Amino acid sequence: MDAEVGEDGETLIFFAVQTDESDIDLPPSGPTPGDFFLFEEQLYTDQALTELAGRDSARGESSLSTITFEATFKLAGGKIRIDGSLFGPFDLFLPITGGTGEYRDAGGVFVPFGLPNGTTVLLFRVIR
Repeated sequence: MDAEVGEDGETLIFFAVQTDESDIDLPPSGPTPGDFFLFEEQLYTDQALTELAGRDSARGESSLSTITFEATFKLAGGKIRIDGSLFGPFDLFLPITGGTGEYRDAGGVFVPFGLPNGTTVLLFRVIR
């Protein structure tokens, strides 16, 4: 795992590959408030996807102008929880709201970056 530890916290970087998904499209058809999606991913420490680091489970729900998003990331040292709302296509910062194990007092910020090959880079700036 790429990690930088300092007084301000720790930066964790993972590469995620989706393993399962489900979408719930409420009437009327198309993107409308109340629609939601679920997905799960495998997490790796390297871009070659050879070193498994954990997994996640996430849920997003459409609102009038936002998407409420929550996820739990299960890692060797414990779990990290994120929960928040996205206010547009360029608002990718979500708060870390807690965790278990090594992350039981965690706060900070989570930022996902999509890559062209379908892999997602997950950046956690964990502050305890």
